[in-house]
Amino acid sequence: NLIPGMQNIDIFGNVNRIKITDFVKNGNPGKVANIILSDNTGTIRMVLWNDQIDKIKGIRTGDQIRVTGFIRKGIYGPELRIGRFDKIEKHGSGSGRRVNISELTENQRAEIRACIVQLFESNPFYEVCPECRKSLKEKEEKYICKQHGEVEPDYALHISGVLDDGSASIRAVMFNENAEKILGVDCKKARDIVLRKGIPYLFKNAKTREYVFEGKLKKNKFFDRYDFIINRISDVDVKAEIWALQANSIEQTEK
Repeated sequence: NLIPGMQNIDIFGNVNRIKITDFVKNGNPGKVANIILSDNTGTIRMVLWNDQIDKIKGIRTGDQIRVTGFIRKGIYGPELRIGRFDKIEKHGSGSGRRVNISELTENQRAEIRACIVQLFESNPFYEVCPECRKSLKEKEEKYICKQHGEVEPDYALHISGVLDDGSASIRAVMFNENAEKILGVDCKKARDIVLRKGIPYLFKNAKTREYVFEGKLKKNKFFDRYDFIINRISDVDVKAEIWALQANSIEQTEK
C-alpha cells in the first residue's frame, strides 16, 4: 500500500537483504545502503545514506524491524527513506530470507515458496485445554492440563503433508489457523464434516496449491526425520514476487 508522497509512515518488515556500497562523488567518499524489506503483502527497498547507515547497526538479514519514514519515487519503484528524526528499531527475528527447500538447514527459520503435493489423511484433531489452549495428557480416561488440572477438552487442528519447490521436497506440519487455511474450514466445521462424512471427505476439498510458507526446520527425533514447522502461510503475491526478482537482479548487478 506504500506509494510515493506518503509521509510519517510506520511499518514492520522482515529484512531480506542488506547491501552497503562505498562510492566517491566529486572527490568525496560516501556510503549507500540498499535494504530490501518484505511482509506478506509485498516488498520495498529502503535506501540509507552515509550517517543514516548507523541506524541499522546490529540489524541482520532475517530480523524484523520497525521503520518510521516517508516514501519517495525511485528508479525501480517506490523507495522507503528516513528523515533526521525517523527511527529504525529491531523488533525481533523474522522468518529469514527466502530459500529453496534443498538449502534448508536444521533449526533454520526461513521462507519458502512451494506447492503442497500431498496431504496425509490422518486424524487432524488433538485435545487442548479450553482455557490456555495447550495440549492435554490423557490419564485414566480423563484429560489433564498442567496449569488447570482436569478439564473438558476442546479441540485444535493439526495436519501434515509434503511440500515441493522443484529443488527438493520436505514434510511439513501445520497447526490451527494454518491448517484451517489449507482445509478451507475452521476447526468446528471440520469436526462436523468428519463426524458426518469421515476424514477422507474433509481432505477432499483441501486447497493444495502453491503458497509462501514461513517456518522452521526441526529434527523429529522420534521418527528420525526433518519436519518444516509452519507458522505462517501466505498466498503467492505476483507483484511481490516480481519486486523480489527485481531486487535480486539489482543486487547481482551491483556486485
